[in-house]
Amino acid sequence: MLLAYKARGIDGQLSQGVLEADSIRDAQIKLRQKGQFALSIEKHVSLIQTQWLSRPKRLSRSQLFFLTTQLNFLLSSGLDLSQAIASIASEATDPLLRNVLTRINEEIKSGCSFATAITAESQIFGETFAATIAAGEESGHLNDVLGHLREYLEKDIHLLHAIRTALAYPLMLLIVTTGVLMALFLFVLPQFASVFEQIGRVPPLLTQCLLSLSEALSLIWASLLVSVILVALAIYSLTKLRSFREWQHHFGLTSPLTRSYMRPLLAGRSFTLLGTILQSGIPMLTALRLCARASKNHVYRLMYQKLEEDVLAGRSLSSRISTLSFLPNGLSSLVTTAERTGELSSVFLAIGEHYEKEGQRRLQFISRLVEPIMISVMGAITFIVVASIVLPLLDLTSVR
Repeated sequence: MLLAYKARGIDGQLSQGVLEADSIRDAQIKLRQKGQFALSIEKHVSLIQTQWLSRPKRLSRSQLFFLTTQLNFLLSSGLDLSQAIASIASEATDPLLRNVLTRINEEIKSGCSFATAITAESQIFGETFAATIAAGEESGHLNDVLGHLREYLEKDIHLLHAIRTALAYPLMLLIVTTGVLMALFLFVLPQFASVFEQIGRVPPLLTQCLLSLSEALSLIWASLLVSVILVALAIYSLTKLRSFREWQHHFGLTSPLTRSYMRPLLAGRSFTLLGTILQSGIPMLTALRLCARASKNHVYRLMYQKLEEDVLAGRSLSSRISTLSFLPNGLSSLVTTAERTGELSSVFLAIGEHYEKEGQRRLQFISRLVEPIMISVMGAITFIVVASIVLPLLDLTSVR
């Protein structure tokens, strides 16, 4: 198989390239024979594969959590690493997970370290996950790191579940409301229009407006549906553009409609990850670099890049954090205290947990506030429609 490598020669010069090898261990041997020492080795992805073929599949958060939990428990029970990986691979139902664990186990049996083997599969595990596991093995505290990583993934899964749950009911209510109103205007109101025509009675102004709207919708509903689909596709296409995603991320953190819950939620998730990485024994510069790569939010990615530059320049983290308006108030003072005491990992974990709960609480509050508003609006529209039809008919009956 083709493997991409980065290596340092005897003269200290860095080099990179692609070589054919049966395994990572075989690639290391070939590089040593050339007088080079491998810094990183991973599967080679060609430019054609990157641009035209689908992106390589990655394990979901749930799969990573169960893998981490099983590996943590098996190592705690006394199994060695190779046996633990083989046991998990034999019981894995997902072909992707089973195949990648089998490859890693073969690399370990051939003499390759677990850190090197899992780093080579970072496209499947995610760079942050692979680097954290690798740092745990290199520090000699792999099982402790697995425990910390398991706790982080569990909290992350629970947080995402809470966010989806908070948003699910208002979204379903909006869909149902739209469906009911469309049914009223497309199927119910046209029936009453024919009734008024048969009795030769001119309906009131409000009823006429609703009947005219119903007639217009019945004529253009197909075009309207196509327009909605095209708009949805256009928005989906825009989300693929980097400039639009950057604007979207900035809007979410600055808009009065979303910043009350987006700021604490993103701060909580981001700083929990940073604390977990630091707790695993990874140096600050590497931790900031990994957080920048793991962050899907453009604003936070830039923040971590700036923090990395500040650390390289000898400046404190708190000096940069205090200038960032999108971070929750009071964060810089906590980071300043942590830098003085040297307890950055534990403080970032505590900060992350606090703001995750705060963001979740605010999102639930907004969700509960939106529900009665939507129900009231739906009820009011339905009442107006029914009243505009029923009252004229009752008036007609009373006259007769």
